[in-house]
Amino acid sequence: MMQILLIFSVLFCASAAAQEVFVNCSYTFRNSRYACDLSINNPDALNNFTEVGGTHADSCTNDDVLSIGTEFNDDINSANFPSIVCYTFPNIEVVNISGGELTVIDEWAFGKCSRISSLTLHDKINSISANAFSTLANLTFLDLSDNTLRTLPANVFESLVNLRELYLTNASVNQIGSWFRGAGLWNLRILNLNDNRIGSISFAAFAGLENLQMLQLNQNQLSSIAYGAFVGLPNLQELQISNNQIINIPAGIFGNLQNLLSLLLNGNHISTLTAGAFAGLRSLQRLDLQDNKIEKIAVGSFDGLQNLESLILKVCRITALPVGVFRGLTNLNEVTLSRNDISEISFGSFYGVNNLQVLYLDENRIGTISEGAFTNLVNLQMLDLTSNSLTTLSPGMFTGLYKLKKLYLSNNLIAQISVGAFAVLFDLDVLDLLGNRITELQIGAFAGMYILQQLHLSYNQISAISSGMFAGLSSLQILTLNNNNIYTMEPNSFANLGQLKRLEIDNNPIEILRNDCFLGLANLSELSIADSNIRQVNPNSFSGLENLQRLYMNKNKLTALPVGVFVPLPTVNIIQLADNALTTLRRHQFGVLGNLQSLHLDRNRIESMDKEIIDDATDLQSFYFVANQCATFNLNEIQFSLDGLLGMLEPCFKSRR
Repeated sequence: MMQILLIFSVLFCASAAAQEVFVNCSYTFRNSRYACDLSINNPDALNNFTEVGGTHADSCTNDDVLSIGTEFNDDINSANFPSIVCYTFPNIEVVNISGGELTVIDEWAFGKCSRISSLTLHDKINSISANAFSTLANLTFLDLSDNTLRTLPANVFESLVNLRELYLTNASVNQIGSWFRGAGLWNLRILNLNDNRIGSISFAAFAGLENLQMLQLNQNQLSSIAYGAFVGLPNLQELQISNNQIINIPAGIFGNLQNLLSLLLNGNHISTLTAGAFAGLRSLQRLDLQDNKIEKIAVGSFDGLQNLESLILKVCRITALPVGVFRGLTNLNEVTLSRNDISEISFGSFYGVNNLQVLYLDENRIGTISEGAFTNLVNLQMLDLTSNSLTTLSPGMFTGLYKLKKLYLSNNLIAQISVGAFAVLFDLDVLDLLGNRITELQIGAFAGMYILQQLHLSYNQISAISSGMFAGLSSLQILTLNNNNIYTMEPNSFANLGQLKRLEIDNNPIEILRNDCFLGLANLSELSIADSNIRQVNPNSFSGLENLQRLYMNKNKLTALPVGVFVPLPTVNIIQLADNALTTLRRHQFGVLGNLQSLHLDRNRIESMDKEIIDDATDLQSFYFVANQCATFNLNEIQFSLDGLLGMLEPCFKSRR
């Protein structure tokens, strides 16, 4: 019997401890404020607490507490916020309660916290009293996100005369009531209603927010917007209505927003743009309509947008650009039409946008560009035609693009470049023709491109490099020819490229490097001929490369190196010869490479080498020699020591003797 009583007593005490109610603080300093990490166990939502437990830091009192928050998500086990907190700490400025069990904010919750300037409540709140914030006249920041509010009392914000930012993100709101009409929110600048269930916006829904600058309504269920929905927002500068279900834009729907600078409508279901759709937006600078179902744009759709600078129509279903569709957009400097179904650029398609500087037309189906289609784009600096269906580049195609700096034509079907196709592109510095079907380049194809700095021709079908092919490219610094079918390079093929810094010819079927094939490249600092079929290098293959610093010839079929092959490279600091079939290395092949810092010889068949190669390389810092016949090791910059290297290579030196 005694045992039963003892067990019962223990269980009773444990149950009582589990049901203990409290409001406690763990005091700390956070962001230069004396703060309370609040914990509440109040399962019955009582409001009869007489004190807040906890021990203050030395010399601190309740009056010094300026911030209240929760250290862990499960610290608040209470449906309400007991008023004892504000009674105890009258000077609180910041409250941040997140991840707890709060469901109700009563009118007495913050009644004595009149100095709060920032209030964040991320909990499970589904009910807020009409007078819950009535004493918070100093509040400037209010975040009620991540709750289940659905709706709010009509006058809940009327006392928040200094509020500047209001966040109701992911709060299960399904309609906008009369929360803002007549409220004292004349200082509100940001209103965030993202990630809710709002299906419509009624007339004058935001009246009373005359100083609002940003309104966010992204990720809702909006399918319609009433005429006059934005009445009373004379100072709105940014309106975001992305990722909703809007299907059309009635003319004049934004007519009251004369100071709007940015309008985001991306990710909706808009299929047609009609004339006057954006009437009244005379100050608009950015319009984002990407990721809609737009197939047709009527002439006049953008009328009145004389200050528009950026227009985004990416990832739509646009098939054609009617003549004059962009009329009146005199300040437009960037248009994005990527990933549409446009098949032709006709004369007049860009009429009226003479100040355009950036034009994206990539990932369409453009197979035809009419002569003079870009005539009026005299200020264009970047044109992207990547991933289209162009087959030929002909004279007149780029007429008018006198200030163009960058032209991207990669991943088209271009097989032929007519002489004179680029004749008017005097200012071009980047030309990208990667991934086309070019088999040969006519002499004169690049005539007149005196300031071009980058030319990308990789992943084409070019079979030979001949003298004069790059005539006229006197300023070129980067030339890429990787992954073509190049099997031969004539002597003096690059003679006109005196300013070239980097040349890439990787992954081509080249078998022999002829003498003087790089002659004229006096300023070349990097040469890459890796992953090819090179089996023979002639003694003067690298003649003229006196400033070369990096040479990459890994993954070829070299079995031997001719006498003096590297002698013309006095400044080279990296040589990569890994993955070849070299068997011996002799000093007379290398010469005196006093600037050599890194030598890669992995996975060859080296049986012997001259010690003098190492002795002459006085600046050597790394040496890679894995999987050779006489030795196998790597010494990177951290591990490197000359004595260690000589010791590891001793078997290779001995085999020479």
